[in-house]
This record gives sequence, structure tokens and C-alpha cells, in this order.
Amino acid sequence: MKDYLCEAEDFQRYFEKASEQVCRKYGITVIGLQILTFLGDNPERNTAKDICSCRCIKNSIASMTIDKLVNRGYIIRESDAKDRRIQRLKLTGEADPIVNENQTDELREQFYEKTGEPPKKVHGECEEECSLMDQVNDLMIMGYQANLSFERDFVAEGVEMLNRFELPDEIAGLTEVHTA
Repeated sequence: MKDYLCEAEDFQRYFEKASEQVCRKYGITVIGLQILTFLGDNPERNTAKDICSCRCIKNSIASMTIDKLVNRGYIIRESDAKDRRIQRLKLTGEADPIVNENQTDELREQFYEKTGEPPKKVHGECEEECSLMDQVNDLMIMGYQANLSFERDFVAEGVEMLNRFELPDEIAGLTEVHTA
């Protein structure tokens, strides 16, 4: 697992370095490029809140960057039909060349060409673990794009565990509600 995390970190550095050329060409920051590509890849996740949570960008930085992208004509803001407080972000045609030029799959292929083969299985891991790590790697690089489903119900398991837990008598007396 450590190898996968190191590789993901290496790819993130390579991605940022490779993105610098696109950023210079269009006069935007790497964060701006991440926001544009995120909106291009995830048109249904189109609020600043979505971008911040999925790409781990601070709210203040995202807000300033989105303002700059709006001023440059790459993004437009639209009020949500159901809740006017929500501002939906949409790419304009001006952003298409930037998004198309910065394709993550192409960068990944270039990265693997320069570093060697795609990630190999770590000794002792099974196919299922490798598949899971590939998914985690994609999430780290491209951000969260859909609802995750779990085979286990962690909340129910936690409640069940708490219900089985017994407090010592001296503590149990402290948790009882006393009425006057």
C-alpha cells in the first residue's frame, strides 16, 4: 500500500509540473486548472462546496480562484432553481480548450512512459487489493465523482458494538438521569 501512496504522490507532483505549461499558456493557476478540469469531468458536482470537498481545496482559495475564472469568462454562475442561495458553476466555451488540453488520462500515460511500466502488484497482494488501490489512486488524482457504496453497514456495526458495551457500575450510575 505504501508503494501505491508514494506512486500517487509522485503522479500528483508530475501532474502539477505537467500542468504548469497549460497554466502559463492560459494565464491561470494550477488550482484554477484543477477547478476547470473538475467541472469538466463532473458537471453534476458544480458548486464551490463540491469542488472544495472533492479536490481538498480551501474555501477561501477556491472562492478567489472561481472569481478570477468567472472574470476571465471560463465559468458562469447560475442560481439554483430550487434554492437561490446555491450558486451552480458551469464551464463556458472559453474553457473547452483548457479542459481538453489537460486530459488526466494523457498525463497518466506520459507519466508511466517516463517512469516505466504501470504500477505492478506489490509482493503478497491479491487482485482485489490491487483493484481497490487503483480506485483509491483514481480518487486521489481525479477527485470524488459518484456515490460510494459499501458492502458493510459501518453505522449499524458501530451501534451494535456500543449496545454490547457495558459500563462499570461506578460509571453507569453517573449516566442515569436524575429528576427532582
